[in-house]
Amino acid sequence: MPWPVYLALKHLFPTGRRASFFTVVSILGVTLGVAVLLVVQSVMNGFANEYAINLIRAQGHIQIRSGALIEDPEPIVKLAKSVPGVVSAEPYALGQIMLEFNNRPAFPAARAIAWPAQYPRTAQEKAMAPHADTTFPSALSIDVNRADQQPLEQTLVVGKLDDLDDNSILLGYGLAADLGVHVGDTVKVYTPLMLNRLESKEVLLPLSLTVAGIYQTGWTVADDNTIVVTLRKMQDLYGLDGEVHGVEVRLDNNDLDHSYDVAAALNAKLAPLNAERAAKGDTAPLRALTWLEVNSDLMQILGVEKAVMFYIMIFIVVVASFSIASSLVTSVVRKTREIGVLGALGARPKHIAAVFCLQGFFIGLVGVCLGVALAFLLLECRQPIIEKFVDRRLLLEFYKFLSFPVEYRAEDFIKIILFTLIITTLAGMLPAWRAARLKPAECLRYE
Repeated sequence: MPWPVYLALKHLFPTGRRASFFTVVSILGVTLGVAVLLVVQSVMNGFANEYAINLIRAQGHIQIRSGALIEDPEPIVKLAKSVPGVVSAEPYALGQIMLEFNNRPAFPAARAIAWPAQYPRTAQEKAMAPHADTTFPSALSIDVNRADQQPLEQTLVVGKLDDLDDNSILLGYGLAADLGVHVGDTVKVYTPLMLNRLESKEVLLPLSLTVAGIYQTGWTVADDNTIVVTLRKMQDLYGLDGEVHGVEVRLDNNDLDHSYDVAAALNAKLAPLNAERAAKGDTAPLRALTWLEVNSDLMQILGVEKAVMFYIMIFIVVVASFSIASSLVTSVVRKTREIGVLGALGARPKHIAAVFCLQGFFIGLVGVCLGVALAFLLLECRQPIIEKFVDRRLLLEFYKFLSFPVEYRAEDFIKIILFTLIITTLAGMLPAWRAARLKPAECLRYE
């Protein structure tokens, strides 16, 4: 072992004696700084990941959209299913409605689901509502064998999915609780189509739909503000003559790069179809967008929040580095005679400087190890800690989750560890520079 390394360790952790007070304080400062940084970054990663998972569950990995309604989605669905990596491709329709129960209004988002057991329609049904004919599966139907997706049927806390038809509706748990609705109750539904018909002096009465079930996903954004109806009923509510808003595509994995690759392949296959549509006078091209592109604003905000939190919390480590520099400067003053002896024995100034730089490095190394351990401990015990100090209602209201999600990312750990080691090593530069400038003769005369 090189003697500067040995001497640095001996200064910090003397054999047979306790570590100095300055060493303990410096290590604790680094430990707390590293732990706080890792906790904040891991929690921010967890929120971003949880939002991403819920967005994919609700919207799919890729959406094929146009600047206008899609009249015939069947060729698009077949084209999407032909691309490798695509598990399912399904048309969807969505919109905003007004819901009323016992004179209590709500304005949830409506999303269409076409339960396959309801199709094909009978000739009488087609004659009564020919514009709503479709045999496409649900925009929310999810492969029950996929662990990363959440089947709607599994989220139902009351009712059965088989009971959903054109005269019924599914409500989110929070929305049902706010309105005081139970399974079997009848709610009234108002749509923007009613206002359009009023312009032509035609009055449409609200639709009465029976609550067939109540679902709870655990994501309050969905549970408090969404309903589910059949695709056929959604087309009736919005006057869509067999048209849809887009096609939802789900993939065999959630890798972001994979989503981009499949979206690029879809766009390449959509090019000839767009040319055919343009020849027919349709100027709204079809385009495949990944879930990240669809929700780019939200994900960018989360990224900015994470960067800001890192920038703020990193000053804890910077403050700890000042404590290290202060303690090492004091150490240089206390060990002036020892430095003189080393110089008289032939130690070069760079070796003497290395002793104090290495002390800063070792303080940072021990602090990093303890900080990582403390961060894991805090993150694993986060739920009882949060429930003790944070009101759960505030957690639901502002963050929309029942618990703090966490995701560990290697790049965050590497970045924080390297930054901490660099800062703590640099903290020893000033004391090292001062020690290197001391002359042996003057040090030996020091009292």
